[in-house]
Amino acid sequence: SGLSICPPCGDASAPIAPAVRPGPWKPSAYVSACCPPGKHVHTPDAVFLARTLSFVHDSGLALHFDPADLVRGCMFDAAGADLAPVHAMPRPVRSQHAERWRAIALERARKDDQKLIDDLQWSYDWTFSTRWWGCPIQDGVALEGVEDPSGELPMDLLMARDEILWYQEFDQYEDDLGDEGQVTYTVRARIMPDFFFVLARLELSVLNVVARQVDTRWLHAFGSQELVREWSWRELAPAELRARGPPAAGPALLRPTDTQHRTFHRFRMP
Repeated sequence: SGLSICPPCGDASAPIAPAVRPGPWKPSAYVSACCPPGKHVHTPDAVFLARTLSFVHDSGLALHFDPADLVRGCMFDAAGADLAPVHAMPRPVRSQHAERWRAIALERARKDDQKLIDDLQWSYDWTFSTRWWGCPIQDGVALEGVEDPSGELPMDLLMARDEILWYQEFDQYEDDLGDEGQVTYTVRARIMPDFFFVLARLELSVLNVVARQVDTRWLHAFGSQELVREWSWRELAPAELRARGPPAAGPALLRPTDTQHRTFHRFRMP
């Protein structure tokens, strides 16, 4: 399910469902072009609250992709089974101008005979690199996944040239990082005759600092009793990417071999 009305702007959204229901699953997406007017504290400039995706099983098990959860995942103190641990995330990113800005601030503080607050504690990731990786729920309770270090997605299944029964793609938030780069969170979902698959991808580019992708992949093979989640991230400095293509391509130039962290979980369905 999803929001029928976007609270910030009141824009109505319509559900999009496949023409043929895939077995016991009821997928639905709510997509609207609405965007909250103005800027919100500690949130990206554009959060598309009416763009949600859900897969609901007849047993009551559900998997939701909600922009509100993504934004919550940008807060350092946020907790929950649907968030990756802080230590698994990429290193914090600083603007290319950070040292110059700090030097200017120090000089102003010296002239005004004031002490500079040098160790300011941020409550959120200014690049909006969310820790959200999702978690299936059953009767309001998050299912506990089992980590499988050797687990792999079934590439033979994913690469099969079968008919695509249903496909949706939409952004859930974006921000230009104060003209210091760009971050976008995009969800792509498809239903095939034998499975459904979702790729939720964060793409981040901070000018002259880093290009990053954080991927969450969900897959369920129909007839099986499990959902699987693969979460990974990769990043490189822009200077290392120049040999691969134009700088404007940014994170799109990253390759699987650039992956620096990967976690694979299996969720047993009741």
